Amino acid sequence: MPEFEQRKKIDARMKQLVQDADYWLPLWKDLSRWGNPLRGHFVGSDPKDARKIDHKRILNNQFLRALRTSAAGLHSGLTSPSRPWFRLTVNDPELSRFSPVRLWLDDVEQRIYAVFNRSNIYKVLPMMYNELLLFGTAAAPIDENFDSVINAKALTCGQYYLDVDEDGVVNTFGRRLDMTTAQLVSAFGLENCPDDVKRAWNEDKLSRSFVVNHLIEPNDDRIEGQRDFRNKAFRSVYWIEGRKKNEVLRLGGYDEFPIIAPRWEITKTSDVYGYSPSMLAMGDQKTLQEMERRGLMGLAKMVDPPVNIPGTAQSVNTMPGGINPFDPMVQGADAGARATYQVALPLDQLSQYIQRTENRINEALFVDLFRMILDSNNVQPITAREVVERHEEKMMNLGPVLESMNQELHAPLINRTFNIMMRGGLIPDPPPDIAQQALKVDFISILAQAQQMVASTTIQQSLGFVGNVAAVFPEVVDVVDIDKTAREYMQANGMPESCIRSEEDVAAIRQKRQEQAQQQQMAQDMGAMVQGAKVLSDAKLDGNNALTALTGLGGSDVGAGI
Repeated sequence: MPEFEQRKKIDARMKQLVQDADYWLPLWKDLSRWGNPLRGHFVGSDPKDARKIDHKRILNNQFLRALRTSAAGLHSGLTSPSRPWFRLTVNDPELSRFSPVRLWLDDVEQRIYAVFNRSNIYKVLPMMYNELLLFGTAAAPIDENFDSVINAKALTCGQYYLDVDEDGVVNTFGRRLDMTTAQLVSAFGLENCPDDVKRAWNEDKLSRSFVVNHLIEPNDDRIEGQRDFRNKAFRSVYWIEGRKKNEVLRLGGYDEFPIIAPRWEITKTSDVYGYSPSMLAMGDQKTLQEMERRGLMGLAKMVDPPVNIPGTAQSVNTMPGGINPFDPMVQGADAGARATYQVALPLDQLSQYIQRTENRINEALFVDLFRMILDSNNVQPITAREVVERHEEKMMNLGPVLESMNQELHAPLINRTFNIMMRGGLIPDPPPDIAQQALKVDFISILAQAQQMVASTTIQQSLGFVGNVAAVFPEVVDVVDIDKTAREYMQANGMPESCIRSEEDVAAIRQKRQEQAQQQQMAQDMGAMVQGAKVLSDAKLDGNNALTALTGLGGSDVGAGI
């Protein structure tokens, strides 16, 4: 069985991760209980228990439907399998337009898209968006796979623990797994299991459960230049909780952090876990359920109200058409069951309040924005321009979140996939021009382009203002650098770099145009000179005219008079 001399250290590290997450547990459990009971798995819950929704608590499912709509909208708007959503380039725009480089980048893009389509990543991403919307944090290990190149594992809140480095980047991952004897032997091999697991295996107790810890963290014992698993950038350790000091199930490593762990929003750099829009909407969710509960109670009292009955009555039949015999001579003519009090439920006002509460939930979860994106898939593809025009304010509020998604989810996913493919020989050698350059990822999804277009709207409005003022004060156009403005506008609208001429090409075109204009002007000037010379050559010098007066060649009559 493998041994790891720092088992005591990683035990303490794991314990600290669990303690840090415990501060969030009450909030996470509340979100799971009221938001979506199908998500979240916390310590103490049986993994074999079927998850169910408590319909005595959740009577109105608007919150669940809003989560589903927004998660689907995020997936369709950011990482749709049917549309390109990222583009590879390099920091040097000139190189990115160089034909061999562009061809190589396009080829690599298509290879990565093919891997994504073949793997399960497009199944896991919607689950991660659901986790982000509800809990504010998501996590998924991306492992190498022989058949599909990569394989993602979907986790839910409570199954994992995180930590960040000094820059706020997630670099530590821990989790506790409930594994049976059969699962341990299958995953790690019987020879690597401790004695009690071997004993359970030999006694056919294959369903006996064990708690397994898994920790991935930066490798502080790494020796630069060594390429074995002990000297990779991140170490990975599996061990059974509470066993002998140095025994581990597996000791391995990763060249890059294999966990994709985005946060919806954080308030400071040192935050480990994120905040979600569901946290803002939770008050409305609880209010909505209370209104539904009270409304149903009021309706029940209107239909089947509490009644007063004579003390001598044995029972009252409240069923439709029920018969309740009584003796008017003994009990009186007015005897019988009577409603204790009258219930007049203001159904219109209640319905309006419930509708306003549902609208606030939809607004907190950006449902209108995402529904527009989803609906467009059934009619015709929506453009980023339409998204901005209809929901510019929402796009501005969602901007920091989209940027966080790109930095913590999409870019790490592409980077991890690219590195796995590179090590597997699935990426062709790059052209020598970019062999030492880092690749850059541009995101071109609908929401990414719409976010960029918010900036282009400002440019458009500013140019419109300058155009109006220029009608009175023409010199105002000198304020605008039109070349830079045009480039910013085209880039904000997602125009490919290959379609934009470089500054050098533009300067050369303008220089050529200027030379052509000068040559044309010279030709016109020469034509005028030739025409003038022709006129002079055809002029008659005899007689008295302006030309003879100027040249002094034709004044015989004048001389005769002297």
